[in-house]
Amino acid sequence: MESTLASSSWFCGEQFTAADCQMSFAIEAAEVRTDLSNEYPHLAGFLYKIRSRPAYKAALDRGGHYEVLGSKY
Repeated sequence: MESTLASSSWFCGEQFTAADCQMSFAIEAAEVRTDLSNEYPHLAGFLYKIRSRPAYKAALDRGGHYEVLGSKY
């Protein structure tokens, strides 16, 4: 995953796709268990970009925040 994001903006290239939505949950779970910023900077950057998207913020506002392994989003 890290190497994929090292060479492209999103998991399927330069366009945001449903694959990115699906992968965000797995990477949020990984974030709880490791320091992504130091060990996997491209994954950390991916989460930053996902969380910065207006649609992501709107979904949380509409559907409510959630927890992944004890961390709240």
